[in-house]
Amino acid sequence: MENTESNFDATGIDFEDVTASTYFSGSTVLSGGLDGEAVREELEDNEYEEDDEVGGYRLYVPDGVSDPRRCWGVGGSVFATSAVGDMDAVETAELLVETTGGDGSRQVDDSEAFGAVVDAVGAPTIGTGGTFDEEEGDEPESGVFEHSVGRGPP
Repeated sequence: MENTESNFDATGIDFEDVTASTYFSGSTVLSGGLDGEAVREELEDNEYEEDDEVGGYRLYVPDGVSDPRRCWGVGGSVFATSAVGDMDAVETAELLVETTGGDGSRQVDDSEAFGAVVDAVGAPTIGTGGTFDEEEGDEPESGVFEHSVGRGPP
């Protein structure tokens, strides 16, 4: 959590106010009693400018950077995205907002294996999970089980 908190230095967020933190594919979403106006002011003080507004979120990128590697979103929650694959950070942020709003493609809908992992894991306090090709061997001492397709916390 200390690493995540240091990544949000530009926002001035007090992590004592954060009630949930979700990380996936280069994006981190924070929610809780966060003051959006204070976060926007802090970003502007730290040389970020408003780029766009999408789905009720204002997007911020570094001043004067044409191909940003980082984008902040401030709305009902606060999030940070990084460039992923061929998409820049703003495109990643827009996709995150669209998916959260129900307009994008969700991994739990696109992958039966991922949906099964999420259903089995539930909502852990801190956890990681993912999917992989079906295991062919069985090595319980290493956490490998034949026919398994994903892992998550118990």
